[in-house]
Amino acid sequence: MQFRRSPNTEKQIGLEYIRGVAALTVAISHYILRLYPVPSWEYLAGIAVEIFFPLSGFVLGRQILQIVAVRSGLGIFFSRRWIRTLPAYILALVLISHFFGKVLDESFFEYFFFIKYLSPDFAHNNFFPVAWSLAVEEWYYILFPLFIFATTTKKSTESRLLLLSVGFCLLFVALRLIASRTGDVSFLRIGTLFRLDAICIGFVFFLLSRYSKAWFILFGAATGSVAVGVLVIFLPHLLPHVSTIRPLQAAIVLTLIPIFFGSLVALISLWEDRHRHYFWPFVRGLGLWLGRVSYSVFLFHLLIIYFAFPNAVLSDLPYYLLTLGVICTITFYLFEKPLLDLRPQYPTRTPLEPRKTW
Repeated sequence: MQFRRSPNTEKQIGLEYIRGVAALTVAISHYILRLYPVPSWEYLAGIAVEIFFPLSGFVLGRQILQIVAVRSGLGIFFSRRWIRTLPAYILALVLISHFFGKVLDESFFEYFFFIKYLSPDFAHNNFFPVAWSLAVEEWYYILFPLFIFATTTKKSTESRLLLLSVGFCLLFVALRLIASRTGDVSFLRIGTLFRLDAICIGFVFFLLSRYSKAWFILFGAATGSVAVGVLVIFLPHLLPHVSTIRPLQAAIVLTLIPIFFGSLVALISLWEDRHRHYFWPFVRGLGLWLGRVSYSVFLFHLLIIYFAFPNAVLSDLPYYLLTLGVICTITFYLFEKPLLDLRPQYPTRTPLEPRKTW
C-alpha cells in the first residue's frame, strides 16, 4: 500500500487550537461546576471531551497508514502512544490517589489498567472522573491498530481501509444500541467499549479528506448529523410522557456528535492546508502552546482545584487559569517533552499516492 506524502507535515495550528480550547473548556467548566452545580456546566464539559475523540482519530491517521505501509510500524505506534500518554497519566493518578488516600487500593489499579469503566459499577470510588475518556483512547490505541494490522497487507487500497474502518465503527455503534436496552445513559456515554467508534470516526474523516470531493462530503456529514440529531432529541418530546432523553436517543446522539466534530476537524484541516499563511507568528505561537499544554491541563486541572482552590470563588477564576497555565507549561517542558524526544521514529516513508476521486 503506497500513499502520497502530504505537502503539510507540520503541526496544524487550527487543530492545536481545538485541542487547547477543548481542554480549557473542561477545566473551566469543572471549576465553575463546584460553585454552581447545575447540569449546563457538566454538559459543556462533556461536549468538550467529545471533541477529543474524533480529533485524536484524525491526527493519528498518518500513523495508522504507516502501520499498513510499513508492517514494522505497529510496535513503533504502540511505543509512541504509550510514551505520550502514560507517564503524565500515571503521575496525575498517583497524585490524586494520594489526595484521596487511595494509593495502591483496588480503585487505583482499576484506573491504572484502564478497566474502571468497563463495568457499569464505575461510580464506586470514582475519584478521577476525567480518566474515562483516557480509557477509551488507550483501548482504541490497542484494538484498532491490531484490527487494521490483521485485516490489511501492504497492497491494501485506501478504499479497503475505509470500509474496514467503517465496519469497526458500526460494530461499536451496534454494541451501544444493544446496551441501550439496559437504560443506563451514563454508562452508554462513558463505558469504554461503547465509545471506541468516536475515535475511529475521526480516522474515517481523515481518509475521506483525501478525496477530491472532500469539502462536499464533510460539509454534508456536518449538517446532516446536526439535522438528524435535532430530530432524534426533540421530536420524541412532542409525544406525551416524554420529558427526558431516553437510552436509545442517547445511543444515537453519541454516534452523531463525533460525526459532527470529526467532519469539522477535517474541514478545518483542509482549510489550513490551503491558507496556512493566514496565521500570524503570535497566533501560531499561542496555538502551539495551547496544544502542548492541553494534555496536562486535562489531567491536572482537578488536582489544582483540590489543592489550591478548595474553597474557590468566581473571582479566583483568573488566578486558577494562571496557576493552571504555569504548572502545565512547566510539566510539559520538564516532564513530557524530554520523554517525547525519546520516542522512536517510523522508518523512511514510502511516497503517498495521489488523492482519490469518487
